[in-house]
Amino acid sequence: MSPDLEKQLCEKYPDLFVNRSKTVHESCLAFSCEHGDGWFELLDCLCLFIQFHIKHNQMPDVTFDQIKEKFGRLTVYYTGGNDRTSGAVALAESMSTRICEACGKPGKLGGTGWLSTLCDECRETLGRKDKTK
Repeated sequence: MSPDLEKQLCEKYPDLFVNRSKTVHESCLAFSCEHGDGWFELLDCLCLFIQFHIKHNQMPDVTFDQIKEKFGRLTVYYTGGNDRTSGAVALAESMSTRICEACGKPGKLGGTGWLSTLCDECRETLGRKDKTK
């Protein structure tokens, strides 16, 4: 994710991104969010949901340990939370397979060799072939 977008999330949800200021030996989040800008809104919604439930529904604190693309989908590693947290994270990860990682438009998981979730336009622009075509 671009540094500007990541900075927005870190400033908006500092408690969730507290590990961002740690060294790479202490937290993988120090590498930054390792995915495209297209998932920014999805991640922002996830953060908003988690923060709301921490503040208003006595959900245990949550801190992100790593956020990245893995096998063409958003993958979020975290500490804390409860069943509501794990459900929200699972939903966001699942939804990421339908949102273009590059631009945020509707996308599709596919590819040859390297899986990615992209819209048709970004897949063509980035030169990634889709097995389903």
